[in-house]
Amino acid sequence: REVTVLGDKDQLRRTFNNLLKNGIEAGNVNNRCVIKIRIVHNETHVFIEVEDNGKGIDPYLQDKIFVPNFTTKSSGTGLGLAFVKQAVENAGGTVDFKSSADIGTTFYLSFPLS
Repeated sequence: REVTVLGDKDQLRRTFNNLLKNGIEAGNVNNRCVIKIRIVHNETHVFIEVEDNGKGIDPYLQDKIFVPNFTTKSSGTGLGLAFVKQAVENAGGTVDFKSSADIGTTFYLSFPLS
């Protein structure tokens, strides 16, 4: 069944581009990069998971990843995940994550259905 989310298409496109790019960049050099995307829905919401098999996010940094201008990358601006949070919330949704060192990170997005 097709579902519809109300949100700015450019913001949502950039949201998923940011999550995919981060997942690719987090990849371990010696492993093949794997990104899994799961989409399920019920009568009121669609739930999207974006999982990577990267190096994970250090526990002491996890409370900062959605803060604008915070980055662990030498060439990053620290705006990608802050933008993701803002764009998801602009569409009435929520975003959370779970991360384990050397296992990877999964972002959990939830959007109300229109």
